[in-house]
Amino acid sequence: MALVISIKSWYKTRVYYDLEMYTIAGSAGNVVNQLDAVRQKLNTGKYTIINTFEETYQANGFGRNRVNILIGKVKQ
Repeated sequence: MALVISIKSWYKTRVYYDLEMYTIAGSAGNVVNQLDAVRQKLNTGKYTIINTFEETYQANGFGRNRVNILIGKVKQ
């Protein structure tokens, strides 16, 4: 029973703030710049990856994919 209570209290205290969305798509230079920006935020130790998802979109008649990365700070 104590384990259930501790898990519930841990989950409730995880509040995310300072959210930022990064889209990884396009030319190689743009992808590297976006990944570097994400890496710099994560290396501070204050940010964490909250979610990632992939989208498919049409560009010039071709299907293209892009990956979105949602990062944010966790208030404990």
